[in-house]
Amino acid sequence: MTTKDVEKYFALLGCLSTDEGVEAMFKELGVKRRPILAKPPKSPYEAILRISSQGILLSFTEQNYWQKLPPRLHGKSDNLVFANIAITSGIPDVMRRYDGLMPFGLDWSDTREAARAKMEAAGYGGSLHAYKRDSYWLPYFNARLTYMPGDLAKPEIPGLFDISVGILSPPAPILERVSHYPTVDVIRSLFGASANEERFREAFRDFEPDDLVRAVEREAVDRKREYGFELYFDPRRPAPDGTPGFVGIDMVRDRLSDYQCWRGDLPFGLSFDDSPSVLIERVGVQPDHWEENITWGVARWYLPDFLLWINFDILDNRIESVSILATGYRDDLLGS
Repeated sequence: MTTKDVEKYFALLGCLSTDEGVEAMFKELGVKRRPILAKPPKSPYEAILRISSQGILLSFTEQNYWQKLPPRLHGKSDNLVFANIAITSGIPDVMRRYDGLMPFGLDWSDTREAARAKMEAAGYGGSLHAYKRDSYWLPYFNARLTYMPGDLAKPEIPGLFDISVGILSPPAPILERVSHYPTVDVIRSLFGASANEERFREAFRDFEPDDLVRAVEREAVDRKREYGFELYFDPRRPAPDGTPGFVGIDMVRDRLSDYQCWRGDLPFGLSFDDSPSVLIERVGVQPDHWEENITWGVARWYLPDFLLWINFDILDNRIESVSILATGYRDDLLGS
């Protein structure tokens, strides 16, 4: 019997599920089912094939969503992109241990130190984004190593729990018509302003300011899909002209869902590529709130001049979004 070798399947990432190579993979793994979206399909438009008897998980994403086509088309095609393959050391009563050849020369018994040494020896050390998982951002895919026991809230013990290798969604196209993003200092200076004020219109001049003015009554003006941000206006804190006053912005990374990227600066010199492990050092003080689960986390700092709110991903270890909010706007979250 041929020994399983999932590493050879990494080259198929990005292919459609109907591709000859992907079909050959299904046959080699003895998979008779084919990936299909749930009905009705919904975000993130994924189809999962769990091969429990072999400790392998295959993930596929609907092509229209993958390519950031208009939302009305999401989930409407039959084309699924092969996006991720994961192997596990075994989950009792759920999945058996993958017993084939291990990728990157790793072994299920490897400690974090041993796994890092092997990845370093293979030339991948400079691509490490470290946190509770180790995520290696390689040229063609990301490789994520989760250590035992798999529950990130528990103390680590020797050994690998799973290895997940996947590709990220294609980047959103750069908007040629947008050349100016307001700086963090300018955004903070606008707290309390009306969207009608000339200084506000100037700061957001490349983002259809007339359209923003018409939308302020909704309190949250969502332009993440178009421009990578959401603006907040509070009718309880009116501007001098009586319209809801500006109280903050949420800025998102490229292809969080199907969003455009905020390409302006972030507070404290942060980058969307930063790992959660550096956030406290960058901000310089401990957060007032820090919460995370197995895939994402949130941190909030109630600073003297504004509320800093960061959502982060702990699968690939990067920032998902950064909010700058006026002091007092979300005090309802204090202590939560």
